[in-house]
Amino acid sequence: MIRIFLALVCVIIAFVVPLILKDKKVFSSDVPVDPDKPIIHKELNGLLGFIRWGFLLVALFFVFSTSFVIIGGDRVGHLKRIYFADPLPSGRVIALPNQKGPQAEILGPGFNFKLLLNVLYDVEELPVISIPDGHYGILIAKDGRSLRSDQYLADAWPEKEFDLMSNARFFMGDKVGEHQKTDQPRGQKGPQLSVLRPGDYRLNHYLFEVKLGKALRVEAGEVAVIKSNVQERQECNPVAIAGDDGVLSVPLVHKGCIGVWEEPLYPGTYYMNEMAYTWTKVSSRVQTWAYKGGYTRRHIDLDVDQDGNITQKPRSMDVPVPEDAADSAVTCRVEGWTVPQELRVLFQISPENAPFVVASVGGVGEAENKIVTPAVRSVVRTVIGRAVKGTREENKELSEMSEEERALALGTRVLDLVEKRTNLENLMENELKPEVWKARITVKDIRLAEPVIPPELLVAKLRAQLADQLIAAYKREKRAQEERKDVKRAQAEADKQDQLVQAEIDVNVSEKRKKELKNQGEGEKLRLIEIAAGQKAQVAVLGEARVMYLETIKELLKAAVENPEIVKVPQTYVGGNDSDSLVGAAAVLGQSNLGQVLGNVQAQTGN
Repeated sequence: MIRIFLALVCVIIAFVVPLILKDKKVFSSDVPVDPDKPIIHKELNGLLGFIRWGFLLVALFFVFSTSFVIIGGDRVGHLKRIYFADPLPSGRVIALPNQKGPQAEILGPGFNFKLLLNVLYDVEELPVISIPDGHYGILIAKDGRSLRSDQYLADAWPEKEFDLMSNARFFMGDKVGEHQKTDQPRGQKGPQLSVLRPGDYRLNHYLFEVKLGKALRVEAGEVAVIKSNVQERQECNPVAIAGDDGVLSVPLVHKGCIGVWEEPLYPGTYYMNEMAYTWTKVSSRVQTWAYKGGYTRRHIDLDVDQDGNITQKPRSMDVPVPEDAADSAVTCRVEGWTVPQELRVLFQISPENAPFVVASVGGVGEAENKIVTPAVRSVVRTVIGRAVKGTREENKELSEMSEEERALALGTRVLDLVEKRTNLENLMENELKPEVWKARITVKDIRLAEPVIPPELLVAKLRAQLADQLIAAYKREKRAQEERKDVKRAQAEADKQDQLVQAEIDVNVSEKRKKELKNQGEGEKLRLIEIAAGQKAQVAVLGEARVMYLETIKELLKAAVENPEIVKVPQTYVGGNDSDSLVGAAAVLGQSNLGQVLGNVQAQTGN
């Protein structure tokens, strides 16, 4: 303001000072003096012109210095009109041109000129609004048309006018480009349905307040179910989904209507106003719900001492429910025993069924707690604890039933939880699928874990198994001892191998000798039989005495031939005719010991 005052002073000086000097009478020495005709000296005339234009330039400088402003590159110039304008209309916060108050017009970066800008306006620099990646900006307008009674958010801006939404002059109805001025603001005050996407915006801070929101990011393997609180379509008819098989009836709506949209949002990034929309992410992958823990596990340990005696030692431990488990194990009653059964259920929610699940129960967690877990507990207890329908002998139709139907008819025993696990899993899966499908959840598989069977039912079997193992161990030990003996025996035989070989040879020789003697005996027997037959024939001809005498002579002669030393001849012999040698020889033989023996035989036989 001081600069304007100085400019006025300069203007006054520029025009007043020359007038004052002009009234003074100054005479030139070159012309005759005429008191009635004073003339201004030419030098004074030039001085007056210089003073006038000098002060005018100074005044112009002071005016110019109040008519421009330089805005920084990351700032926005905001104006407040103070002087020489119409009052702001009642109910308005933002002023249009020629109205006092915060102006809709803003100044961009760099040099901005407007006559008497710093005099008529109060200039304020405010920062540029930045929306980071992964976020969006919610605009809250402080001025504009009032919201309708059925609104709590302003109408969404048309896509073609989206870029003009943040222009305060356009928003307030001023002329912008080809758009003419309107009597009422184009925009509505309050929170805006349309949002700002990531980037930098030169907004009018007097009109808009910006709040950041986090963008909706749908990852691969999941969908987002949208529940809208605003209506963007002209006509919205609910899409009713109902089933004759007990499926829940849930009203869904088309996209752009109030309610749960029938179409989910697939993987991607969405900039949706969280004041208008709420979303529920639903995994479309196959998931696993485990039912584990929440019981006390009891054990009976068997110990074996050196003598093979078996002793029992009971112990117990608490099994907590894991943090990632859907719920605790299912406690069943089987044959009067309490048996905790752990299991896991594989399920899937398809993308097209995700809106139905959210609309019917509220989300995956609610579906687990309200639909799946109660159904799992009911089905498991029903299948495992099903009552026996008659005795095995009385039920005449058992032979015609399938294995699964037979299990239903006969009921379940405790050990069936281990021995017939596959059959029980199939029965549970068949009964659980229709129950869970009422909420459009698909059961893929059921797998039972090891049941917590009371140790009293297992200890007898364990003792028998342990006894069998001890027997088997004793047998193996005995066989090992025998094998050690065989090894030692083999080593001893190896050490006596020469003797054993010689003994084996001797045995073989003796066996052969035995066969030889046997053969000789049989030959001798045959020979004697033949001799006896010949002797019998001789006896018939010569007589028994003569035959005996002849045989005796043969044997003696044979013995003499084989053993000449047995023949004893006397040293003195007197002979007869030398020409008859046989007579001499007979005489010599007759004098020998053989002759004497023959004489005795002859005497006995009478020959």
